[in-house]
Amino acid sequence: MQQPIKLSANTNQSSYAAMEAVTVTIYARRNGDPAPNEKISLAVFRPTGTRTYRTKVHTDKNGICHTVFHLDARDITGSYSVEARASDGSLALTSFLVI
Repeated sequence: MQQPIKLSANTNQSSYAAMEAVTVTIYARRNGDPAPNEKISLAVFRPTGTRTYRTKVHTDKNGICHTVFHLDARDITGSYSVEARASDGSLALTSFLVI
């Protein structure tokens, strides 16, 4: 039986202004080693709970993947949550502010 994936996620800044680009980096490890070619589903939610961004990415040979999205005019100020989920159900959460 394969060990579960340990995910972590972060953004390149803790806060952003309207219309800025947000880079999310996800790290996937299994048994302490990089987990390459893992399918990761990523979603970003506004403070109201509505989704503003969704994508699927795959980790590289080092168990890392990045995605970049731009905040738009509908993205209000407040705390946004980021959810990254691996195909085995492992979950990583992070957040950022729009000011």
